[in-house]
Amino acid sequence: MKQDYTLTVYAEDQVGLLSRIAIIFSRRKINIDSLNTCPSEIEGIHRFTILISETDEVVKKLCRQIEKQVEVLKAYYHTNNEIVWQELALFKLPTQQVAEKMIVERVLREYGARVVVIRNDYTILSPPAKQKKPVS
Repeated sequence: MKQDYTLTVYAEDQVGLLSRIAIIFSRRKINIDSLNTCPSEIEGIHRFTILISETDEVVKKLCRQIEKQVEVLKAYYHTNNEIVWQELALFKLPTQQVAEKMIVERVLREYGARVVVIRNDYTILSPPAKQKKPVS
């Protein structure tokens, strides 16, 4: 039975790796629902986050096939029930308005927001984070 999976691939930053990973999916006629690439916390290592809808057996084979790529360090897969989601919002306001109006102080106290950055020209506020765990 098909279900949603999130694949996370850690790999060296090499030209052409993304296309080779995409070819693995296209050869198996698997549709990628979402694809995100970004640098990881370690310099020179990138993280690929891939969302697909497939069976457990097919996902295990995909991970093994992806890990055969020389530049790939490790590939993981998770179901939506195993992932904790966190929503985050940041609000950038001119510092002059923040200093002049007491509204910001009220927002900070009433809603539990916090100040992330204060600069001469802007201030960044963050409301309390909401964590969502998918319902099983």
